[in-house]
Amino acid sequence: MSNERIRLSDNDVADTILLCKFVIEGTGANHECNVMARLIMKRFIQHCEQSPERGARVSELLEYDSSRTKLDSLMT
Repeated sequence: MSNERIRLSDNDVADTILLCKFVIEGTGANHECNVMARLIMKRFIQHCEQSPERGARVSELLEYDSSRTKLDSLMT
């Protein structure tokens, strides 16, 4: 297995973090998917913390997504 890195956009990073959050909240603490999601989320957050500019952009996207979700639930 090679040790190559993939470049992800800030939107992809934010979506991955939201997906991990969804899996963590939807499965039990000992479930295999929960454990993997926690590890992936930890790695993405550590990656964002290494670059303050990128971390700020990803945080902004996460805030936007959460506010958009709240608005969508109000419309139904």
